[in-house]
Amino acid sequence: MARKLPTVPDIEKSFLGTILLYPEGNHQVLDSLEEQDFFEERHQYVFRILKKLREKGIPSEIPSVQSALEDEKLLDLVGGFHYLLELQESAISYNKPEQFVPTLKEKRIQREMIQASEAIAEKGYEGISDLGEYLSEAEEYILRIARSREAGGFKDMIQTMDELKNELKRNAELKTDVTGYKTAYADLDRITHGLQKGDLIVVAARPAMGKTAFALNVLKNVANHNDGAVVMFSLEMGNVDLGRRILSAESGIQSNKLKSPRNLNNDEWNLLYEVMNDFKMKNKIFIDDAPNRKVRDMYQKCREIKKQHGLSLVVVDYIQLLSTDRRQGENRQQEVSEISRALKGLARELEVPVMALSQLSREVEKRENKRPMLADLRESGAIEQDADIVMMLYRQAYYDRAGEGAEKRPEEDGKADELEVIIAKHRNGETGTVKLAFTGNTNAVSSVDWRGSH
Repeated sequence: MARKLPTVPDIEKSFLGTILLYPEGNHQVLDSLEEQDFFEERHQYVFRILKKLREKGIPSEIPSVQSALEDEKLLDLVGGFHYLLELQESAISYNKPEQFVPTLKEKRIQREMIQASEAIAEKGYEGISDLGEYLSEAEEYILRIARSREAGGFKDMIQTMDELKNELKRNAELKTDVTGYKTAYADLDRITHGLQKGDLIVVAARPAMGKTAFALNVLKNVANHNDGAVVMFSLEMGNVDLGRRILSAESGIQSNKLKSPRNLNNDEWNLLYEVMNDFKMKNKIFIDDAPNRKVRDMYQKCREIKKQHGLSLVVVDYIQLLSTDRRQGENRQQEVSEISRALKGLARELEVPVMALSQLSREVEKRENKRPMLADLRESGAIEQDADIVMMLYRQAYYDRAGEGAEKRPEEDGKADELEVIIAKHRNGETGTVKLAFTGNTNAVSSVDWRGSH
């Protein structure tokens, strides 16, 4: 025997009937519901008309509703004028339609959960080629329902001010201006107040400027100075290569020596083992190096890490290598827009800063002054809009060496370049430039006072 989906037809009727009987003062409660909160199709039609009348400022009396239904050829589908009278007779004797809202939403969620479960089961019966993708899609079904439950809803000023008061008290007790996750770069932390939960931080630069090195150093520092794990999604470089870079930066041993380690002396071997054992004991850095990664896959993996270890930072290297479910050849700019919005959603949902690396357009190279600007963001529109912070990296030494006829690559002699971190956008704070030191042969990025060298 087929089981029926959970419904509350009497409550649907009472809600709509109360709006019809008491048209004044009840329009606002319509904003707390959607058509899908009603199971019966005719109730959805009536609700749709009530919403439209509200938008036009027309009282939701039966004659107005009847006329609007006729205009959209829905009156007969609803059950005619007589059914509108029946709805009105179902109204509660006191004017409180909002009491029905939680029940209507609860039944909708139950129906959606049943339908999602059936869809997941059906796909499983059909056979799956990729178990990871199947699990990710199944989880997304459920999470979409959960997010819809949590989304929306006004918060009055009493609740808002209470939440703000608690936040102010927590931050005052920190005895520091850094309220987010520390990067260990004092000047950067001063401007950003640390990497804030829910923020999308875009780090943009031309190739060879040190984007990945900067991101890895921030990742390492956040792991060392904060509780919770850090996660990196690398779509360009494998986990061993990234591990080598992190090891080089932490130990100070040149990365080319780690590629050809036969010339390492005993002291260097001992240092490497010490650093590696330290990382292994802490076990706070997680790397996903799968290519063609989608943001929805990241949700699943980050939730697992957060549940097990806590989560302090997510790094994505880099935006332009991410993909969506769009067909190849469709508008790439729109696809990047979807990706940037999804990354911002990831940051907000998991309450974690997300640092996403991005390429800059070649227009930078055509200018005499090659310091990047926001307009140089490749496929930029949505990236700039969605980002809470946009950092742009610039090394003058890179162009100076090119002008001298040298290869455009970091110095291999241990000399550090001045690395400018240009904070071009900061939604909740100041902008400015932070100067760090980038040592190419170890991929190390460190704080330094450059003022004395000029």
